[in-house]
Amino acid sequence: MNNLFSKKLITILSILILFTFVKISLRSQILQSSDPIPIPTPSTIITNTSSVAVLPKPTSTQTPIPLPTVSSIPKRVTSACVYALVNDETKKLLLRADKEMALPDGYEPEVVKLPLEYILQGWTEQYLIPEVANAAMDLIDAAKKEGHDIVIRSSYRSYQEQEWTFAYWVKELGLEQAKRESAVPGHSEHQLGQAIDLTSESVNWELKEEFGSTPEGIWIDQNLHKFGFALSYPRDKEEITGYIYEPWHLRYVGRACSKEWYESGKTLIEVLKGIHLDY
Repeated sequence: MNNLFSKKLITILSILILFTFVKISLRSQILQSSDPIPIPTPSTIITNTSSVAVLPKPTSTQTPIPLPTVSSIPKRVTSACVYALVNDETKKLLLRADKEMALPDGYEPEVVKLPLEYILQGWTEQYLIPEVANAAMDLIDAAKKEGHDIVIRSSYRSYQEQEWTFAYWVKELGLEQAKRESAVPGHSEHQLGQAIDLTSESVNWELKEEFGSTPEGIWIDQNLHKFGFALSYPRDKEEITGYIYEPWHLRYVGRACSKEWYESGKTLIEVLKGIHLDY
């Protein structure tokens, strides 16, 4: 019986050894016949870019976006006269009334009567728009504190009054000379209610060129802008203004704009033209 068991055990072991050998042989053949997994090399990294989206490089035919230059960057507006145009009330103070530009048809500002102590004694009543009336009185009061006795001889004139005034000077001087010294109706700054003609005892209370050389006239020339006034017709500027030198004639434009005018060295008409005011 022992011999029989030993034979069966040997047979089973032989079968197991044979099975193991066959299994190892088959695995070896499989490994030798399979393709190896490729390792990426520089040559195997993507070389065909036909299906890859690439941003185009600028070419000479493409128009580059221009960079802003100093001249193309808008400058900040700094003109006080231009700023005054934003407000309807201050805009009215900058209307043009000159050789080239007439006032709107039927233009009649709302005016107030000036106190007698500010006008030439025994002269006709004088009127200005309220803001200008206050500025004119402040100007005259300041002059008196400095020892200068100045009064207003002329102020607001209606269109009809300017017709009479111009006709008078045409009769006295002839048409051509009258145009140098007086405005055609509709073109007078006096119709604005913003212009004043000043005088003093130094010139016998008249409107004379000599007023500019008197202590009163010199003080006015140096200080008028502080009160919102400008000298409309300065010396040696007739080619620009169209009128003779009138040191007595002041026009109100507001304190900010008058300061700008004074510092610019330009005539008032040049300043007003420069802000392109149309109406």
